[in-house]
Amino acid sequence: AGIKNYLHRQLLRNLRTANEHSSVEMKLNGYLAEIDLLYKRELYRECAAKIKKARACAGKYDKFSEQLKLISWETKLAINNYDMQRLQLLNEQWIEEERQVLEKFAELNQVRNLWFRLSLLLSRAGQAQSLKSFLSHPLMQKPLRSFPAEALRLQINIICTAGTDQRAANYASYNELLGIFKANPHQIEESPNVYGGVLLEQ
Repeated sequence: AGIKNYLHRQLLRNLRTANEHSSVEMKLNGYLAEIDLLYKRELYRECAAKIKKARACAGKYDKFSEQLKLISWETKLAINNYDMQRLQLLNEQWIEEERQVLEKFAELNQVRNLWFRLSLLLSRAGQAQSLKSFLSHPLMQKPLRSFPAEALRLQINIICTAGTDQRAANYASYNELLGIFKANPHQIEESPNVYGGVLLEQ
């Protein structure tokens, strides 16, 4: 019963964080609105500067949808300015960036699906054997490529190792999760409940 209560507490904490409105997403939506306005007013230099600023923010926080929108805006601006030299120089770079962003996006969606399946499992009794199958999933075998995907992978690992009484592995996963937050301190304000939960369990 103690483990089940722990698992549900951990799940609710992370669901609450997932439902919080992201301040970074609000900022990026503001950037996108400004970019659209500057473009319509033909203030292309200011528009390019805003795109650059927004791209840095989206990349820093692994906001994949916004990154794709901003690459599209950068392309549109270069086409509008008849900057064929820049288009030729950057075309391959944009294609490669889009490929990397889409791969990270797909990986994040896959680990989110794993998290959803875990949340369904925790609503049932007798889940220990099933939790072990989550730990053997290919996504759980190595670090993932973006912060949100890796943080979610480690949270799944924490829940599954707790539910299967793997104390050493559970402690190691907590330390790994704390470590990626310390390596990316800007992500703490985006996921305060997750970070706070890690500190409380230490």
